[in-house]
Amino acid sequence: MDQIASQAHGEPPTAQVWVVEADGYTFGLMRDPRAWQRAQEAYPKLELITEREMVLALTMYRRSLAKEMIDAAKAAFPGAEVTAIRDMELEDDIPF
Repeated sequence: MDQIASQAHGEPPTAQVWVVEADGYTFGLMRDPRAWQRAQEAYPKLELITEREMVLALTMYRRSLAKEMIDAAKAAFPGAEVTAIRDMELEDDIPF
């Protein structure tokens, strides 16, 4: 693919990967999904995601109940930062 791009006077895809570590997870954020194969070869044990996939995930998050809950927590405690969500079960019983 690089050879074809060079012959057409185009730029070959960049295998640039930004490695992000947070909360015990490590991801590789790819700038150019066309370089997936080279990025996978360079980082064989890294879960790779594209910028587009990240944007789609953030778009889904912005429409989620989790986003509403985090916004409510930040509104109740100005300046607070949510650092963890310990219990992902949202259907738990409320003891009255």
